Amino acid sequence: MQKDTLSIYAHKFKELRTIFDSLPDGIVTIIDSEMKIVAANKAVTDLFRLPEKKIVGKPLTELLKDKNCNASEGKGIS
Repeated sequence: MQKDTLSIYAHKFKELRTIFDSLPDGIVTIIDSEMKIVAANKAVTDLFRLPEKKIVGKPLTELLKDKNCNASEGKGIS
């Protein structure tokens, strides 16, 4: 790929990530059969009070059971 094409893709990715993070609803992206999280938006990190690097790579079931998260304190998961 040419440098210009990579630059365009990088710019578009940054735009999409900005939209993803600005959504008010918590969104996680899961792409494999092990249900591992590959991306989480800002609403999810706020809900679980964890940085994204501690969320990404975890199976969704582990995140929901994580005793260190405070999602059950005043905020619901639906």
